[in-house]
This record gives sequence, structure tokens and C-alpha cells, in this order.
Amino acid sequence: DNMFNSVGLLFLMLYMALSLLALSPFQCLESPNGTSSMSSNPTVLCDASSQYVSMATLGVCGLLAYSVLSLALVAWVTLQYPAMISSGRGCMITVRYRFLFLRFSSSC
Repeated sequence: DNMFNSVGLLFLMLYMALSLLALSPFQCLESPNGTSSMSSNPTVLCDASSQYVSMATLGVCGLLAYSVLSLALVAWVTLQYPAMISSGRGCMITVRYRFLFLRFSSSC
């Protein structure tokens, strides 16, 4: 359970950076000659070239595999948390999901 908590905290710390990395193929800048290229790699044009299509495909896979799946898991755990706590496994659940719920306090 402590290992699960540590890995979960690591995933939350890297969430924003990896999400932005997965979105980078879709951030294109307009060039003066009328074409657009990726802002992170100006040598790759944002058109139907095989290089851009492969990078965009990897970006979509990265978004689905990491960003959407992580967000869905956090939402599911948040919705199931009251039922898990009241099921008699409260101590185990508290340790396992400490990275989500015990970071916040009610005091000002």
C-alpha cells in the first residue's frame, strides 16, 4: 500500500508535464510562407506528412493512455472513497490513497 501511494504521488507530480508533452504535436505555429510547423520542432510541418501523422498519433495515444486514464482513475477512486472507507478496510484505503486525500486539511 505504501508503494501504491508512492507511485500515485509520482504520477500526480508528472501529470501536467506529460500531458503537455502529449499535446505538443497539436501546437502549430503559422509561418510567413503560409505553412504551419510544430512549435516544439519547427522542422516538422503540420500537414498530412508521414512524420507529422506519426507524431500526432503518438500524441493521441499518450493523451488516452496517460492523461485520460489517470483522470478517470482519480475520479473513480474519489467517487468510491466513501464506500471503501465504510466497508471496514478504512485503514488500508487511507494508506493506499494518501496521495489523493490526505494532502488536504480543513484548517485555514
